[in-house]
Amino acid sequence: MRYRRVFYLVLLFLLIIRLNSEPLAHSQDAETFYKNGYIYFSQNNYEKAKESYQQAIQIKPDYWDARYWLGKTYEMMEQIPQAINEWKIILQNQPGHLEAFKKWRTYAVSQVRMSNQERQNLENVFLYQNGSPETYREKPWDIIIPYGLAISRQNDFISAFLAARLFRWVSSQISGLLSDQADMSYQKALDLAATEPFEDSELVFQLIKDVTNDYTQSHTMQKKIEILYQSIFAKQAGVKIEESTNTAQIEIRVTASGIESGPVNYRNHDESSPRFYIDTDFE
Repeated sequence: MRYRRVFYLVLLFLLIIRLNSEPLAHSQDAETFYKNGYIYFSQNNYEKAKESYQQAIQIKPDYWDARYWLGKTYEMMEQIPQAINEWKIILQNQPGHLEAFKKWRTYAVSQVRMSNQERQNLENVFLYQNGSPETYREKPWDIIIPYGLAISRQNDFISAFLAARLFRWVSSQISGLLSDQADMSYQKALDLAATEPFEDSELVFQLIKDVTNDYTQSHTMQKKIEILYQSIFAKQAGVKIEESTNTAQIEIRVTASGIESGPVNYRNHDESSPRFYIDTDFE
């Protein structure tokens, strides 16, 4: 009886050791497959590399390095949709994964098929605030972010400002990796607003308000704002921008309802007439 009890204790002990060692064994197997995949990849044997990375992921689904290299393997095999999908899976789970983002961004725009209605919906939400951005929270790497990247490539003021607003929301709610895209789009919108004849002065005001509120520490943004002010002044004065420095008697006021102009009713501290006056202090 005593020997049987000892036997069962030993058997239980061995079972516990086996159970505890299984995850480690699986981890080691996944690592082995990952290393084999890298060897095959370096030898340009992409079919074998793909199989090895897939085996590593099958054992350890959150093995993001293996999934990243599986995407690169698909890329080398010219299977771009599959590559995009692997990098997208990483970003859905690791939205700060910079390397996966760089690779995904390279190809994501090529997959965009945006209708005129979808573009109008984006403008309604992000420019005119007729709707909530939360409707785009689901599957952002499938819809809203690729749409934003496609829009940012267009060279008109509305598109630049739309991309800026879109990326500002995405960078705060989905992934901080899009903050640089927001910055670049705001700069582009400021440049275009200063050079293009604009029909919707309310949007120009909203742009000024966004940049004034969010980029107080950016010398680049503030410089571009000054250039935009100068452009607005020149348009209101009916002169070329290069001629506006010699014009000193027109006041410009950017209000919530638009851009107004009129006679100057105040003077600088040195008693000289100001070139222009802009007030963006609105709730």
